[in-house]
Amino acid sequence: MFLRALKYSGAKLAQINPIMMVAFVLVKPSSRLLPRMLDLQELLNNIASNSTHYRLEHPSNFVLVPAVITILFGATADILIISTILKSRRWTSIFSFYILNWCICDAMLLLLQPITYTAIFSINYVTHKVAMCWLGSIVAITIGNYLFVAALTMDWLYSNFFEACAEKVRRFNRYQTSAIWLIVVILVIYVCNVSILEKTSLWIFAITTISLIMYCIVQILWFIKRKTSSGDSEQSNLALAMVSVYFICWIPNYLIQGIKAFEDYRYVADESNVVTCLVGYLNSLIMLTLLYYGDDHFNASFGTLCSGKSKANNVVPENIEAK
Repeated sequence: MFLRALKYSGAKLAQINPIMMVAFVLVKPSSRLLPRMLDLQELLNNIASNSTHYRLEHPSNFVLVPAVITILFGATADILIISTILKSRRWTSIFSFYILNWCICDAMLLLLQPITYTAIFSINYVTHKVAMCWLGSIVAITIGNYLFVAALTMDWLYSNFFEACAEKVRRFNRYQTSAIWLIVVILVIYVCNVSILEKTSLWIFAITTISLIMYCIVQILWFIKRKTSSGDSEQSNLALAMVSVYFICWIPNYLIQGIKAFEDYRYVADESNVVTCLVGYLNSLIMLTLLYYGDDHFNASFGTLCSGKSKANNVVPENIEAK
């Protein structure tokens, strides 16, 4: 009876994926295998990983469904921010210009997340070439996200501590943004030709560590400035708050990436990685909330976007110096 049940389960696996058919033939039960109590699923995973296909993460539905819902809401929040800034033409200000590009990059990152396609389209295996380009592009866009966060942080730093040269530096903000997008494109081309599947965690851990060090330095400077000056502008605090929320949301996943980079990846379950990413995906929703309640210009423009009306006072660019 046990052998019949095992054969039946193998036939079912064969219907799911051709790789499973080969795996079942290779691990066909025999009297020698049964006493050893070999793990059939582990053998199937090993054979699949050594084939021409790459297995995507497929965590439990208890974490998969909430993560996918959060991704969809996060992408919607990014699109709303982008639409509000473009419709009101507030991208002419430096602060809004950085936020616009940051949200475009973040929306791309959310829409490329594999677990969405695993949940909605039941995609579990892709070829190694597709995995190289797909997962590599996610790493490249993640790096782009951190670069935009760094650019916004540096803009805050120049505006508050180097006012004499801040105006000259901020004139090149569009060149800085173009350079970041160029880096992302070059990285995407690179990862499509050179596989970094085994190093994705190391790449993300490295760029996050550098960004965290810079962020900690800026936080120390902000604390010093707060103690030695009368106060900061609301927009200045808003920029730093958005950067702070971003790092807070992604810190749990940063720890997971560190474990995967320097320890055996088997110590990290798919569920742990997805749950920490879920917290990171909330950043877009929090960003929209901060802009709505912390920026009067954005609040008015967002209301205009939702109502479908056009107001002339929303088209006027905000004061750049206030940023």
